[in-house]
Amino acid sequence: METAAAVPIGADPGRTFEVLTNRFRRGVRILLPTLLLAGCEPERSGRPGGPPPASEPQSEVRRVIAYGPSIVEFLFSLGLQDRIVGVSPYCDHPAEAARLPVVGTAIEPNVEKILALRPDLIVALGKGFKLERIARRKRIRFLALESTSVRDVLQVPVRLADAFGNSGAGEPVAARLRRELEEIRQHYAGRPRLDVLLVMGSKSHQVFSAGKGSFLTELVELAGARSITADVEKAWPMVSLETVLVRRPQVILVLDSRDQLPEEVRNGFLAEWRMHPTLPAVRAGRVRVLNGSFLMRSGPRLPQAARLIAQAIHEGT
Repeated sequence: METAAAVPIGADPGRTFEVLTNRFRRGVRILLPTLLLAGCEPERSGRPGGPPPASEPQSEVRRVIAYGPSIVEFLFSLGLQDRIVGVSPYCDHPAEAARLPVVGTAIEPNVEKILALRPDLIVALGKGFKLERIARRKRIRFLALESTSVRDVLQVPVRLADAFGNSGAGEPVAARLRRELEEIRQHYAGRPRLDVLLVMGSKSHQVFSAGKGSFLTELVELAGARSITADVEKAWPMVSLETVLVRRPQVILVLDSRDQLPEEVRNGFLAEWRMHPTLPAVRAGRVRVLNGSFLMRSGPRLPQAARLIAQAIHEGT
């Protein structure tokens, strides 16, 4: 396995994603969920002593800064794109989102830019402690959203719509996602229950995977399969290669967040796993590389990710 930067187990989702993203951009081999993404144990806003939750009726939200690609995608799906005045890095879908002003990350927010954009609301994935402090100090409404599990994801459009004072607009979006995911579940019901390993990155003798309670683990289960790391307590753990060899996955899915993946990179991922020929997935030729930003974003394209993962798991069965 190629060496990459370690990811602290149990790290904050947004923080994990941003740290990994920065390392990836500097050339480190690691595949990134915008989940963490989007990355995974966020905290709800409205703690005692803090500002009231943004979902409570207040003045109209006309200007919002969104930290997280999936939040931006949900705002577009709710027809609220004209209210977005600033975003975090890697908010590139739909294409119009890539033209919005970037105001730093949740870990390193650009306070000067934030204040210059005069937001009524700041929305973030995860705990967003720095952003919440800025919002409280400047009397800006703040909303922290969770997106670790599928259930969390389905609540995001509802809570966003509530925050904008349109409480009825979010449920139709959530209902569509729920319906599409159920259709996928029914389609793959009764298929062979294969053991699957999800890989979003690697370092020496370890892989970055999805554990208990993560939406990616749930998408594997939706496809009628089993994730071999579903019992790992952390949603986004580092798993030892020894564990992988013991648990013997029948399918290995390497997920890459890039929409365009060079063929030499794809071949490199496959070559890494061919170094472990005792694994059933390698022997059967069921190591598959999937790419696309939608794969690891806990947003409105979740059914698209679920379909691709399910197809890859059951290809040839």
